[in-house]
Amino acid sequence: MKHSDNNKRFWQRFARIYGLFMKSSQLLYDSICREISPALDKNMEVLELACGTGQLSFDLANYVRRYEATDFSEAMIEQAKKEQLKSKAAAMRKQPVPESLVFSVK
Repeated sequence: MKHSDNNKRFWQRFARIYGLFMKSSQLLYDSICREISPALDKNMEVLELACGTGQLSFDLANYVRRYEATDFSEAMIEQAKKEQLKSKAAAMRKQPVPESLVFSVK
């Protein structure tokens, strides 16, 4: 069995709890977004590799025309899509989920 197969299986299993686990790093994600966002503009198309469950994707997609977030773990992408649907359903949210955000498996 290849190392990459073991790696993918790990991320497939970890996907369901990854978002909860990473919530403790939200201040770090916010800081990363503050550093990156000035370099983005509404004419850009962005491809994020290894997006996990979308911790950076949701915020950064607000700054560009199209934001495609990818991951090799189908389970991570499924979790990101679930989070995207939850966010869209939350009408009281300050910032709606941008229509420019697309999650895909690569």
